[in-house]
Amino acid sequence: MQENFKYIAKLSGSALFSFIKINLLGTISTIIVVVIGFFLLTQDVNVGSSGHATPIPFIIATFILRPVSTILFSIVFFSSSALFLTFGNKYIISKLVNRITIDKGEGYLVALLDKLMLKYKKQQPAILRNAGDFSIQKLKVIQDIKNDKTVNKWLRKVIVLGMEKIRLDGIEFNDENQNPYDIIRNRTIESLKNIMEPSRKMIWMIFALQWAILLFIWSSNF
Repeated sequence: MQENFKYIAKLSGSALFSFIKINLLGTISTIIVVVIGFFLLTQDVNVGSSGHATPIPFIIATFILRPVSTILFSIVFFSSSALFLTFGNKYIISKLVNRITIDKGEGYLVALLDKLMLKYKKQQPAILRNAGDFSIQKLKVIQDIKNDKTVNKWLRKVIVLGMEKIRLDGIEFNDENQNPYDIIRNRTIESLKNIMEPSRKMIWMIFALQWAILLFIWSSNF
């Protein structure tokens, strides 16, 4: 039990460090790009006294003067945080899966899945007659795992990711001897093993896009 706790703490620490690093760097980059971009966009804008009453004339004037740059600036301003959060989480989960695979921790995941699906094992297993039945049972399990606060949130994300990537080929539907939850467990482990090694490519692309937009705003009059 103590070894499991240490292992979970190790994985959680790695995930938390990556989360903070990605989102902190993303926030710093976004602030710099937004501040400089706003200055470049608005330095030649003059809407007179009406600009003091409401920001709408100011925004309209900026858009009329430089429509493309204003749209690109808005994309950076409104979407950067969500993009860093989304792709950062995907990278972190892939990193955890890769770490578990390297550590040969599949047995731990199997034990965790058995614990999470214990209440289903106590029930009479349902017969899977088609892919629709399987999808319904899988969604029920996924929803319960998402709501189970007794399990580390990063490990829950890892397991849910594996379940979402389950492939249906080879499942013998209408087999009365099958247990759908054993199938879900085994296919989850199988799908996690097939996840590619973690890549920061999308995260770097977001950084590159931010600064490319800033360069466009600086060098263009559009």
